[in-house]
Amino acid sequence: MALRFIKLDNTQLDKFMELIKLFEVIFEMKNFSKLNQDHLQQFLSRPGFIAYVVENDDRVIGGLTAYLLDQYYSDKPIAFIYDIAVKEEYQRQGIGKKLITHLSDYCKSLEIEEMFVLADVEDEHAIDFYRATMAEESNVVNFNYYLK
Repeated sequence: MALRFIKLDNTQLDKFMELIKLFEVIFEMKNFSKLNQDHLQQFLSRPGFIAYVVENDDRVIGGLTAYLLDQYYSDKPIAFIYDIAVKEEYQRQGIGKKLITHLSDYCKSLEIEEMFVLADVEDEHAIDFYRATMAEESNVVNFNYYLK
């Protein structure tokens, strides 16, 4: 298996769209409405947005997205991992950990000192995965304000 880890730029909309389709499947997103390509293209151009894909034989089999968040406690941003997924048949082979490592190395090159991710308490698979990446665990309660 020859894996390629690629940090996407604004010329790789097709790969970003493949990654979004993968998220839709893995996260079992029902009634998912696809955003238009112009919107996605603009996203890839944002300096505070990061997307990685991993390919096997030129097919996207996993990836992650993250946001850089400015903070007032420091002049350095922090990275928030928003989504990460690997196709089911490729899971438990270290690919997700390698995605985290690629993001971590990129963030270190920007002198970012912290990354974080949220996981639902009932998502035992995700929690086990993040624990295996040697992340420091915090118990927090997340509150959402749905504004529709």
